[in-house]
Amino acid sequence: MTKLNPIEEIKKAISVLFTPVQVVELRGPKCGSAGTISGYFDDHAKLAAAVAELSGERLSEDAVVPAVYVTLNPLARDESLEVANTWTTNARSTTRDKGIERRSWLLVDIDPMRPANTSATEEEKRAAKAIAKEVVAHLRDQEWPDPVVGDSGNGLHLLWQVDLPNDAASTALIKSCLLALAQRFDTDQATVDRSVFNAARVVKCYGSMACKGENTPERPHRLSRLLHVPKRIQVLDRALLESLAADGDSRKGYTAPVKAGLQITPENMEEFLAAYTCTYRRPKQGWHRCLK
Repeated sequence: MTKLNPIEEIKKAISVLFTPVQVVELRGPKCGSAGTISGYFDDHAKLAAAVAELSGERLSEDAVVPAVYVTLNPLARDESLEVANTWTTNARSTTRDKGIERRSWLLVDIDPMRPANTSATEEEKRAAKAIAKEVVAHLRDQEWPDPVVGDSGNGLHLLWQVDLPNDAASTALIKSCLLALAQRFDTDQATVDRSVFNAARVVKCYGSMACKGENTPERPHRLSRLLHVPKRIQVLDRALLESLAADGDSRKGYTAPVKAGLQITPENMEEFLAAYTCTYRRPKQGWHRCLK
């Protein structure tokens, strides 16, 4: 088995996901005393080096980087966007939906059900992989092209290239597509994440480590990576998205399987809301103060 070279995996991911000089935000949330790490890059060599530098690192005794993410869709350049090609700790602001120029990717994120704040077991990962195969087979029957396939470290990512404006109609369309897939394919073992419809969505930077929870033999920290890149990445026709969206039925409602051990606390508020696919705004004063 060929040993993976993390920096080469990172460079490969950047070359697949982004166009040259596209502005990308690097983000490392929940890094202890370092808070949220963030930086904006249009020099992709420096971006790759920064991801490699942060991946799986302990910056200090109380500042650990559990994962490194990047924005998927291209950011709009304006005078308020500081592209310094470096990162800082305790970032006060990160990319918002209105800062995205266009949508260039549809992300289908398939995660296994497991206790909160833990890495997946191999069996749990297989459950996510099984659903991913079913999703690809179903959409291939609907004349969709093959997606870029990524291993997030704990689950599977399917990415199709799109060309959509960043507007309310596109957001509703993507949201409906994810609902349709979740209603058709979710099981008690793994689910399609319905919360990843927003334009400013970040995704694990493939080639970086996924370090959720304690690193144990059963639930190890793993290297994320791209598993498959089509020889020619085709832009998905909007009509295919609209056809998929029509398969979902918002009138049915939707109850996501309950994540084992996930209870609401100030510290895990965002994870709790994401698990139940709630739309929310991040409060300026932080969850801790809101819940007092």
